[in-house]
Amino acid sequence: FDRQAYAGLITPYGAVIAGRQYTPGYEVFVKFNSFYDSFAGNAGQLATVNLRANNAVQYRAELKGFTFGAMYGFGGAEGIAGGRNERVAVERGDDFWGVELQYATPRFGIAGAYQQNRTVTFSKPTENQKGLETYNLGAWVSFGGLKFYGHYMHSENENPVLSPTDIQNLVIATGGNVAAITSSVLSQYLNRWDVNALRGVAGPTDVDIYHLGLEWELNFGKLIAAFN
Repeated sequence: FDRQAYAGLITPYGAVIAGRQYTPGYEVFVKFNSFYDSFAGNAGQLATVNLRANNAVQYRAELKGFTFGAMYGFGGAEGIAGGRNERVAVERGDDFWGVELQYATPRFGIAGAYQQNRTVTFSKPTENQKGLETYNLGAWVSFGGLKFYGHYMHSENENPVLSPTDIQNLVIATGGNVAAITSSVLSQYLNRWDVNALRGVAGPTDVDIYHLGLEWELNFGKLIAAFN
């Protein structure tokens, strides 16, 4: 269950989907940059955005070019039972929520999204705090075989799992012993089965991203370019 694993019900009034899913902000980001979700050229490689939410419920509606999605994730790990214990120790300690709105025609599209997750930090293990917060706006316009993209994203986390002070104190307390530091951190807050949470592991983040992209349809394929 590393990527997505979900089930749902589609009705004339929208769809309700439950499980591990891509987040609204990530969906807008990959649809509105010229390299989509590839590793090359994708401006998302420069910043942090929650890609997926565990145990999430989403309401989604698509009508006449509009797409609306609202998601709430109840946290927890997907790999092993008890892999992340914030939700048990602190109420809603690793929950997530996000919304998105898109509009597209054959010639142009525009979209925006906002999302954030809750987190529990190393220095405040009993508090539910706001973790990673992102909002992004994207658009594209098509002229025949040419398609131009523009995107802006802001990514911010004032409550990383480990602050610079926490790291300094850990080094001092353990005498710089790498094994002791690793054991202290991994046993409480990080889990290799749940690396997609991207809550901000060490140090605060405050990032602005700008993307200009080009997609050119040619007889033998596509030429894709980006400036990030």
